[in-house]
Amino acid sequence: MSGDVLAYHPMDESGLRAAQDKQTRFIKGFIASNKYDGDKIYVNENALLAVIVKVDQRRRYFHFFHKLDMSEYKEAALYSFWYIKLHPLNIGPRDFLRDPPSMYDSINEKLALYVIFKTLRTMLKKKKLPTERLDELPLKYIDELVYSLTYRDVSKESLIMLVESMAVFLGLDPYAKEK
Repeated sequence: MSGDVLAYHPMDESGLRAAQDKQTRFIKGFIASNKYDGDKIYVNENALLAVIVKVDQRRRYFHFFHKLDMSEYKEAALYSFWYIKLHPLNIGPRDFLRDPPSMYDSINEKLALYVIFKTLRTMLKKKKLPTERLDELPLKYIDELVYSLTYRDVSKESLIMLVESMAVFLGLDPYAKEK
């Protein structure tokens, strides 16, 4: 087998920009939904592009070696994983008298969970399933997820399994072939 066949061929410029626009929308939605001061959060564009490339590399890996198309669940898990590892969000100067001390802590891990929950909610709506179970997740559970993503070792594969397990719990079938 030639080394060129196995070499990663990067996304073209338009595909990269489209993926960057999609992730930028996710980030803006995350900032707005958490009522963060957008002027205090900086997106490291190089880290964001690295996240996109890492996910694309895994997408091509699944396709080339396993003849599988990557599901929305796997994609959400992989974006989450790389957000945690590469930290594309950075916090600028803060007003410690006005902002709660922990408001911006673990912001990349919270972004990772936002991507997961947003994807699950989108899939529930797409399948015309109720979103109440997702809305009823205890805050203690979400806090534990943030803590785990921040301080514990979590592999790509374990994060994929977590997202797919959550999907099953919510009544989705993450292993079904999309039509």
